[in-house]
Amino acid sequence: ANLYIQKKKVLVLAQSNAAVDVLMTEIHQFLNQKQRFKEGDILRYGSNHTMQQEGVEITLSYLLEKMDPDLIKQKEQWLDKKQLLKLDLQKSFSTRDSEDLLKVENKIAAVLEKMKRKEQELLKDAEVIGTTLARAAMDANIYENEYDMVIVDEASMCYVPQAAFAASLGKRVIICGDFKQLPPIAQSNGELVVKWLKNDIFHASQVAENVSGQKLHPHLLLLNEQRRMHPDISAFTNKHVYLSLVSDHKSVKNNRQMIIESQPFANQASIYLDTSSSGHYCINEKMSKSRWNPWHLLLSFQVIHEAIINDAKSIGYVTPYRVQADMMNVLLDDFYPNEKLNGSIMAATVHKFQGSEREIVVFDTVDSWPQDRPGMLLVGKDSERLINVAITR
Repeated sequence: ANLYIQKKKVLVLAQSNAAVDVLMTEIHQFLNQKQRFKEGDILRYGSNHTMQQEGVEITLSYLLEKMDPDLIKQKEQWLDKKQLLKLDLQKSFSTRDSEDLLKVENKIAAVLEKMKRKEQELLKDAEVIGTTLARAAMDANIYENEYDMVIVDEASMCYVPQAAFAASLGKRVIICGDFKQLPPIAQSNGELVVKWLKNDIFHASQVAENVSGQKLHPHLLLLNEQRRMHPDISAFTNKHVYLSLVSDHKSVKNNRQMIIESQPFANQASIYLDTSSSGHYCINEKMSKSRWNPWHLLLSFQVIHEAIINDAKSIGYVTPYRVQADMMNVLLDDFYPNEKLNGSIMAATVHKFQGSEREIVVFDTVDSWPQDRPGMLLVGKDSERLINVAITR
């Protein structure tokens, strides 16, 4: 935001859409508060499905619709017509319908080409652009431009070659992240994969090694104050994950008071719900071997329900296991479809939550009897990083 005020062109990159959404929304809100926001200067480029309502003014879809509402209407009309023609062809094939479908597809292609040109205009005019590393690598609208500054966020999840690629796009680069959070994901255990794709930039550059040895790397600026969580939440991670190198900014206690006072569990910032003696419900899903727990699911849903009826506007449900996250999404689709659609509630795995934040978070570990030991997600090599991300959202 400060670089924008200095009239610099900035590219903001991260591995996940959630991380880009959060950061771009924060920039937008900051500039609004300073009365320096100008529509079209700040652009969230690409998918923004996790962005909440307050960030809509910086999305490509919003700006396109404002720039040329007729073009958007044309697109929707032709897509509707295409759908109807496809249904007709499924019922009974006719040469006329087939020819009409071809004409409609040509019309859609023409509209999409016009939209692409409008997008290029918006990107050319924008001063701060936020998108994912993957899109930046594939989209000439991004990688053919040069920027005064490239900022990579949530860098612990990006591959080392991606960090190098990002650095090639700007006159300067700042890489931000936390090597105590989740590492990059890669399936193979081949030597080159382990070296370049399972390793993050902090370990590759020996920043992590230096900090563990109580030294600071010459390229490192250590951010040692957290401004997100109430101290009752951060006390655990500050001590057990960050070696007491991180402290709480004085604002977090007072600024979070309204959230703390709300139900459920009023006047408690951090709550532990102990289910260890409440039955044997943890099940292995047959196909994926992932775990799920219907008792935890219902308990978590009850907490979410009570938060919603007490006017909570920002809720996250986080779990290590995809099957459990999918089950919660089924419940939310049935009971709270509007809240889910407008982004006020999100249920996902810990990996999808990195870079995101919510006023209220339910972290469901899932694991319990009859399993005789915790899953690898909670006791594996990277479990400290996973638990740290889950607790600090």
